[in-house]
Amino acid sequence: MPASFSTPAGPALAGTGILLAASGSGVLAAVSAMVVPRLLEAPSSSLLLAQWQRTFARGKAVMPGLAAGAATSFFFAAAVVPRGVGGRRLFVLAGALCVAIVPYTWVVLMRTNRMLLARLAAVESDIKAAAAEGGEVVETEEERRSDKFLVDRWGLLSLGRAVLLAAGAAVGLGAAL
Repeated sequence: MPASFSTPAGPALAGTGILLAASGSGVLAAVSAMVVPRLLEAPSSSLLLAQWQRTFARGKAVMPGLAAGAATSFFFAAAVVPRGVGGRRLFVLAGALCVAIVPYTWVVLMRTNRMLLARLAAVESDIKAAAAEGGEVVETEEERRSDKFLVDRWGLLSLGRAVLLAAGAAVGLGAAL
């Protein structure tokens, strides 16, 4: 049974939440499945880490707002469903799933993010020092493997955020229907 909204804005709110959550899930899944493998093809750690950092910074700028927009839409959709109607709780759950990418990021991804940012800073420092001395940076195979491992791990762990947003979209769709 479709959700019974107390205002004509209800379906638009639900649709907006579904669209934003599904879009966010798709972006995160695409980064993990399509962008990260291309990053791993970089010929040097400096290029790999610089490209990862740009991808990370763009996601950090866009994804929290997208998830917050989806969650807000679901919470407002819940607010315009009369009490006692089952869709109300489902919209709240959909919103909570979207918000959950924030603590997921803190708990699951933050350590890897910090390690990658520290590694990037070290590589940039090595490049500046080598340039000042007129030399070039020599990276070890171990450093390169470690950097690739961290970027690959970041991509894999990021899939959890895609799953949370996809679940939010699915629950929101179920509430709307």
